[in-house]
Amino acid sequence: MRFELHLDGLRAVADSHGGELISFRDAEGTEYLWGGDPAVWPGRNPLLFPIVGNLKDGAVLIDGQRYEMARHGFARNHEFALVEQTERCLVLELRESDATLTRYPYPFSLRVCQELT
Repeated sequence: MRFELHLDGLRAVADSHGGELISFRDAEGTEYLWGGDPAVWPGRNPLLFPIVGNLKDGAVLIDGQRYEMARHGFARNHEFALVEQTERCLVLELRESDATLTRYPYPFSLRVCQELT
């Protein structure tokens, strides 16, 4: 789901998939964020959690258990829940689930706040 924020001619758009800010425009309509061109790089503004980069051999051992994780973690590929929304502020949250616990064995709450000020 996409959410729009507005303040004095500014407009921002965030996506619940990945919890990322995908657009920021000024009052003249100038876009300041990368648009995600598949020919160059399809990503936009991903949240990198719980790791940045790669793990050696694509996995980590925690208490003798192997946990595989792709580059930059998993947050960018999960749906965030809406916690709060106003005209100029948005809070999205990702919590542990059966899917995340197979890659990262800890309970967590990752909140992202997008706010126009």
